[in-house]
Amino acid sequence: MRAALVAAVVALLAACAAPRGRPPPAAAPAPPIQMPRGYDALSYTLDLSLVDPDGPFDGALALELVARRAGLGEIDLDSVDLEILAVTERGAPRRFAVASEHLRITLEPPAADGETRALAIRYRARLSKGLQRWGDHLYSAYHTRAWMPCNFDPGDKARFDLTLAVPPGWTVLASGTPAGAERRRWTLDVPHSTYLFGFTAGVFATSSRAAEGGLPQLEALASAETPPAIAARLLDETPGMIRFFAEVSGVPFPGPRYGVAFVGEGTAQEMASWSALGREFAATWNADPKEDWLAAHELAHQWWGNAATCPTWGDFWIQEAFAVFMTAAYKERRWGRAAYDRERERNRARYEAFRATGGDHALALGPDTPSGALGRQLVYGKGPRVLYVLRDELGEPAFWSAVRAFTQAAVRDGSRTTELRRAFERAAGRPLPIFDRAVYGAGAP
Repeated sequence: MRAALVAAVVALLAACAAPRGRPPPAAAPAPPIQMPRGYDALSYTLDLSLVDPDGPFDGALALELVARRAGLGEIDLDSVDLEILAVTERGAPRRFAVASEHLRITLEPPAADGETRALAIRYRARLSKGLQRWGDHLYSAYHTRAWMPCNFDPGDKARFDLTLAVPPGWTVLASGTPAGAERRRWTLDVPHSTYLFGFTAGVFATSSRAAEGGLPQLEALASAETPPAIAARLLDETPGMIRFFAEVSGVPFPGPRYGVAFVGEGTAQEMASWSALGREFAATWNADPKEDWLAAHELAHQWWGNAATCPTWGDFWIQEAFAVFMTAAYKERRWGRAAYDRERERNRARYEAFRATGGDHALALGPDTPSGALGRQLVYGKGPRVLYVLRDELGEPAFWSAVRAFTQAAVRDGSRTTELRRAFERAAGRPLPIFDRAVYGAGAP
């Protein structure tokens, strides 16, 4: 059951991360995209209607951005299978074109360096890999650009304000903090990467645990197919996970609240301030309290991924490597060394099986690496393997000192492979060949 569940989760994440290709119209080829894009998004304010759960879903997006180069005459947003209806600025229409999964908008007049501009975009979305329906609920998963035009580059963090129109009797959980008892509007004041924006809405049973002792408010949403006892288990076990991750990272939980929604089937996705977990995992964890790995994994991303984020997709491996490794480290604390060893052996076997196919290559790629370019088998197999080996090589005090130093710096400045190497070599007091061999090279850790 565990192997099948792992395979299902990895397959789903691979599908969510892979770009969905669609050739541009022959009459309107897209010009090359300039990198960097020349602007930073400051905030996204979205009104989205989910009144018809089967769609289409009408959205009204207000985007505030700041130009980062002089004479910025055009911006581009990632937009996958979205029908763009209109773009305006201060009520005046703006020219736009959609091609190759990008929405290109003409700024009139061009923006000066440092100038703030505000655009309004009306569009229509449909069910997709990024916005899915399962029975009596909808949920987003990773692929934000399939339900909202956005800058999908992980280094462009922005605030997010979401208002949802939903059917009567539906409950909403989204990134940020709710405004009012009806929970239809949610505000994420701390800037996050857009792939971490998300929500679920549907018929849920809700249970919660108040904030206390440095812990955030906790909330669990369970669909009709969720085992009733699993929400209570989540609320009971999550505080220990939070305390462990805060201890080893040296960083408190990044926010005032954390929620988990049990949705869909093989779902596994972290988002800003909450996570979506699938019903298959809920059933497995309900049957065996030690099978808590996915709850720990997605929670770990609140530190390694959400707070400490890779500035480009070329360093994305770090986030999954830490989430997988920290899951094993937490299980060691919770269930003993044998639980850690089992997770490590599963990781080793997964990596060796992948390596036998001849697909091994470097983990750290260039800054222009697109989303999904780094194979999931490599991210989940080789990446954590590096951390397992580093723990053995450095020993306990030096290894955990490096983890804390790296994580604290990455929360401030971004999660980069160069800084990861610097932190571990400083803690070791010597060069570590594993980085040239396995992180920048195709060798085994």
